[in-house]
Parts: sequence; structure tokens; C-alpha cells
Amino acid sequence: IWSKILRVFMREFAVKVDERKKLLVITQPLENSFISEEDKLSLYRQIIDKYANDYQVYLKPHPRELTNYTQLLGRPFIEIPRAFPLEMLDLLQTITFDLGVTLFSSGLSNLNCIRHKIHLGRPKADLSIPLGL
Repeated sequence: IWSKILRVFMREFAVKVDERKKLLVITQPLENSFISEEDKLSLYRQIIDKYANDYQVYLKPHPRELTNYTQLLGRPFIEIPRAFPLEMLDLLQTITFDLGVTLFSSGLSNLNCIRHKIHLGRPKADLSIPLGL
């Protein structure tokens, strides 16, 4: 049954497993309540610039976001479709992320396929306070 469920969500997302280290960045719809779209993109650019180094970057946008990260981050990455349930990554059993980074997504805490997890912020945080970048 799990394979049938995965096929429904995997139509747009093909996992390419190789030996490179993998970084998963999980985004949040910050522009809805905290900061402007431009500031949000700048924040995610800073996060990726700080943590990407020699990692293959995967980005998982929040389902409510409308941001087109592909044209705006200015570096190569693999976008996991918005509608793809993050928790399904554990069911794939073909990919392990060496590092996962988010501001405050609870999805990061729930994943077993990530070796090292970094939460940079807190829910409803004052974004004028540095978040460890």
C-alpha cells in the first residue's frame, strides 16, 4: 500500500541518489506574517550560502508558499514539490540527508532520514533578532 501512496506524490519528484552530501532546507511562508518576500528570499539565500558548501541542496517549500525559488535563489538546487508531504521522505528509504536546516518547521524534527538537524529560529520569533546565521 505504501508504494501506491508514494506513486501518487512522486509523479513530479524523482530522487537521484548519488554519493554527494545532501542538505535539505525546509522553508516557511514568512511573507504571510513576518517579513517581505524580498527579505524572505534574502534570508534563505543567507542560509543556503552558509550551510551549502559542498552539499547538494534540496529545497522543500511550504505548501502555502507561492514563491518561485528556482529563479530567485541564484544557485542550483533540487526543489521538492510543495504538495509532496515532507514525512513521506522517510518512506522512500532511498535518500538520507546529511544536514537539514529550517527556521522553525516542526517537519524537520519528525524526519528520521536526516542525520543532523538545525533549527535556526522559533515560532513567531522577532526576526529583527539574529537567528544564528
